[in-house]
Amino acid sequence: MLREHGIVKAIQAYELVSLHIAKTSIKEVSKRGAGNESFHPQKLFKSIKKSFSGAGIPSGKLAEELTKKTIEILETKYGNSPVPSKAIKRTVARFLAERGFKQVERMYVLHKYF
Repeated sequence: MLREHGIVKAIQAYELVSLHIAKTSIKEVSKRGAGNESFHPQKLFKSIKKSFSGAGIPSGKLAEELTKKTIEILETKYGNSPVPSKAIKRTVARFLAERGFKQVERMYVLHKYF
């Protein structure tokens, strides 16, 4: 209903609120060939959400759930160390494949190339 009234930015901000509340021990992402940069859970969330949208599938709470699970796994594996961006990509792709979202997985993996 909100989308019909053109309040898309408010919807996006609302979707990200819960991710700001969650504390994470991940502080940095190591980018291939570009050093380290700050980790922002909302970037991961938006990327997953866009992949669902690109595949024509409404994500609802699933994008948020996948974001949180990805962060949990990466925190366990890397702790306070910088997390390789490739590890984030692999973890999300694995979750999507395990849940049967092959088209969404493809959109996620190809996201950076378009």
